[in-house]
Amino acid sequence: MEARRGMDAVIIYAGALILSFFAHAALYIFTTMRLLNEIDQQMIELDAKLAGAIQSVLKELPFGDIEPVNPIQQMIAQLIQSSIQQKTEGGEPPIQVLTRDDKGLFTSSEK
Repeated sequence: MEARRGMDAVIIYAGALILSFFAHAALYIFTTMRLLNEIDQQMIELDAKLAGAIQSVLKELPFGDIEPVNPIQQMIAQLIQSSIQQKTEGGEPPIQVLTRDDKGLFTSSEK
């Protein structure tokens, strides 16, 4: 009989421990879900405020009406970009030393 009481106490303690574990797990899950929901709501609110701030700043900028890019300007910009890209891919261009004559004028290296 005495052994049975000891065994009953162990079973009760084990049940209480298991119940406590599940209660803590449920509380953890509930708290995590509430926290994630709050973060989601704050992000939505922050996004709306940020969008409003950006729109108000853009309205106050003194740009006015900006003309579209001229096709010739766009072509020149592309030529400059490709020229820069070719120079960077091929390494640095060789340095040319300019010589001067007795009068201090630069002389032509072409002969």
